[in-house]
Amino acid sequence: MGVLDQSRCRVLAFLDGESVAALEGFGTTRPFQPGEVLISEAQPQTSFFIVLEGALEVVSDQNGREIKLSDLGVGDCFGEVAIFEPGVASATVRAAGAGSVWTQDAHQLQEFLAANPFPGSGLLLGINLVLSERVLHSNEIIKASSISPSFLSIRGKLKSRLRPTSTVDVRAK
Repeated sequence: MGVLDQSRCRVLAFLDGESVAALEGFGTTRPFQPGEVLISEAQPQTSFFIVLEGALEVVSDQNGREIKLSDLGVGDCFGEVAIFEPGVASATVRAAGAGSVWTQDAHQLQEFLAANPFPGSGLLLGINLVLSERVLHSNEIIKASSISPSFLSIRGKLKSRLRPTSTVDVRAK
């Protein structure tokens, strides 16, 4: 068995053993130490990670106060948005203890997809599954917290302002 364990990793749910073995060759394994930062909030981020051993925490700075967003363990993944839309990280991922991750950057993903189109589509489905679960979880938090995202209230205000007050016949006569 290789380093990636599909039975413990949702992102690998649509891959068979042969496909997982092929995927492993398009990434690298790296250890981490307690307290080590793997991703820094607001810093460039271009890689995807799968936790092989150990635990990590996801934190964000909110007005000078650190907020813990999540705990990650074996089989969890993070950084998946960065391989599609490289940019700055939305949070910091820091090691809670010693462990290791498997990592892949956008270039390695593109190489895997080109060399393995069918398994590549399975990986993309797995990433989509994880992202969908995160969106649903975020929606539940928003509902439970009675949070009204600002973009929704702005959209509502704009909609009410843009409603026509009278109708005009624009048909050619």
